[in-house]
Amino acid sequence: MRTDKFTAVDVAVLGAGPSGAAAARLLAMWGHSVIVLGRAPRHPPLAESLPPSCAKLFDEMGVRHLVDNAGFVRATGNTVYWADRERRVEMFEPGQRGYQVSRDAFDAVLVDAAEAAGATVHRDAAVRGVSRTGSDLWTAAYDSATGSGECHARWVLDCTGRAGVIARRGWRRPEQGARTIAVIGVWDSAAPWPVENESHTVVESYDGGWAWSVPVSATRRYVTVMLDPSVTAVPGRAQLADAYRTELDRTGTMRELVERAALVEGPWGADASPYSAERVHDEQILLVGDAASFVDPLSSFGVKKALASAWLASVRASNFKLGSFKIFPPRGPV
Repeated sequence: MRTDKFTAVDVAVLGAGPSGAAAARLLAMWGHSVIVLGRAPRHPPLAESLPPSCAKLFDEMGVRHLVDNAGFVRATGNTVYWADRERRVEMFEPGQRGYQVSRDAFDAVLVDAAEAAGATVHRDAAVRGVSRTGSDLWTAAYDSATGSGECHARWVLDCTGRAGVIARRGWRRPEQGARTIAVIGVWDSAAPWPVENESHTVVESYDGGWAWSVPVSATRRYVTVMLDPSVTAVPGRAQLADAYRTELDRTGTMRELVERAALVEGPWGADASPYSAERVHDEQILLVGDAASFVDPLSSFGVKKALASAWLASVRASNFKLGSFKIFPPRGPV
């Protein structure tokens, strides 16, 4: 991949997660010039559950065969334990299966597909700012391992998730009184997991909290506990491991789940507080996926929302003032 000091494209996509990669793939497939400015996540990858209905979006993007062949666990449903330990098994429709994915592997599949469709992908670009240039262009300035650069684009899609490169500049609002911290650990077990169906996401609610576990292979599961700072003191980094173990001891099902397993990564904390946006667009600029809003992770619809939002944003951008882009002379290094 060539790194240019100056680039002119139809669409600049900020972020290389599911929404950014999906939008870039679609727009490139539809004949538009696209640049993706992404950067490696600061935290270890998460595991997420994707419902079977995501397959329709994969079909629209032309990547279903890639996702199906990536080796992800195919789930047949979810198992939920309420505070009184009542179990409820929620099976998907007959013949329907979801996907249990590690986000680094899943995101890589989509980014590679965007690049294969013709998008230019920068995997290590940190966007410094986005500003209006003229009457119908935006300029995105960024830094990468090879130096600084900028690109002019007719459209900009902010797909930077919680970071919200554009969204955080007065576009978003937090949900008052709903701050939530996720604490995640990765567990390996050589013995069979004590669950009825090893493909299922396991969810447990308990007094003052809830937790869930996602399998990413036959031997590995991510186990996450959710902390409400108004109920549980949020520990510092040095105390996080002890706090994670203490919280697991308050559970029933999750405690039994990891009893014979080994913690192989983490724990680490991540902000999981919900938020929404007061505005999601400007002239030829859109907030996409988690850049605009964040839903309760228990719903398992975060990635699906990101993909659907990317499809809608791509349709909007493709149908409005996009055509053959005139490449301007380079203005020199920035």
